[in-house]
Amino acid sequence: AYRRQRQMCIRDRLALARLYRMNNLDRLVYQPDRVDAALARIADARDPLVRDHARYFAARRQRRRGDLDASRATVRALGFLTTGQWIGPFDNAAGRGHGEVYPPEVGAGFDEPVRGKAHLVEWRSLEGLAPDGHVELSHFNSPSNEATAYVAAVIEAPRRTNAALRTGSVDQLRVFVNGLDVFSIDSRRDAHPDQDAVPIVLEAGDNLVLLKASWLDDAGRVFARITAPSGGALPDVRWVGDRDRVRAAFERVKDRPATKPAKHRIATLTDGVERAAERAKGTARAQVLALRADLFAIASLYDRRKLPTPPEADLEAAVRSDPADPMIRFFYAHRVRARDPNLALEQWEATLRSDPGFVPALLEQRDALPGRRNEGRHRDERARRGGETVRQRARCARELGVEQAHERRDGGPGPSRVD
Repeated sequence: AYRRQRQMCIRDRLALARLYRMNNLDRLVYQPDRVDAALARIADARDPLVRDHARYFAARRQRRRGDLDASRATVRALGFLTTGQWIGPFDNAAGRGHGEVYPPEVGAGFDEPVRGKAHLVEWRSLEGLAPDGHVELSHFNSPSNEATAYVAAVIEAPRRTNAALRTGSVDQLRVFVNGLDVFSIDSRRDAHPDQDAVPIVLEAGDNLVLLKASWLDDAGRVFARITAPSGGALPDVRWVGDRDRVRAAFERVKDRPATKPAKHRIATLTDGVERAAERAKGTARAQVLALRADLFAIASLYDRRKLPTPPEADLEAAVRSDPADPMIRFFYAHRVRARDPNLALEQWEATLRSDPGFVPALLEQRDALPGRRNEGRHRDERARRGGETVRQRARCARELGVEQAHERRDGGPGPSRVD
């Protein structure tokens, strides 16, 4: 399965979605050596955005293994914001802070503190607080619930350059470049790199980027990275977080704010899978919709307030198009289990009717719904007596390596759920 996903990631328009599917499978079967090898190969893909995300996933795995220097070097090479100035918190009760104009939007707070949510606040250095590319705003803003905070940094460019500013955030986000409001989203979502992509034009010299992040609960996080329009690094372009340069950039854009939004085309996370979904028919469309569901779910590319969520809707449509595919039903059950446990159980049972040897569904049915664990164990025992479980697991092991997931659920180490 990993080999197939890897080869497809290198050459087809669904490459990014397949890369996220492979990451999802790894959370189920946990085969780190095979995933590491696959990511190394995918990092040579033709598509710059596919290469970027393969390298980002590899960097996260390096960080989990404790190789922080290598991980952080990759993050910087990918253009992530790791330096700058921040200020907050400001009030975001009921999400209203997203539309409020607070003093930092005009550069206040450098020379003297300004009134924040519960106390005076001022610009502070981000240096050393975001080495892994994600700015955990709620970790250094107090009070951290229903809050708004700002991050400001300079992008230094040697010449006028077309670029893409790629962002991600918990809940709401507004982006200003050289004083111009270039992007805004009011959502309820988790943060992930490259959720949003904005075309921008970098002028020669210093360019001011101001991120306004607002969140409703007590977790606030933001990502930002600068790339070429199609993805990939921009030579000689870098983030600068020096306080004096950021303050000077604020002063400059007060007098000469940008007036025209950029209009050049840029690549996004969803380009390939959206084009494929428009053209695919029948069971091929079911596979595309299932891949799109994985991408949207893992990257949190939807608003949680809207039900059914887009991943649920895609998987429901995929089940209708190909009701015999156990993997699609399995992922559909997983997506709806928190909201509708009975529907999840129905889908796991339907999965086993279409493929009685689909071990992931057996495991979920046994472990996920406590009231039915005994029934699941009895089924396992009956199958074991007849020799069926051994054959079922062997077949699934060849396809997905699920035997390791079963070992972990019986007490071994490692993650066991698919997100």
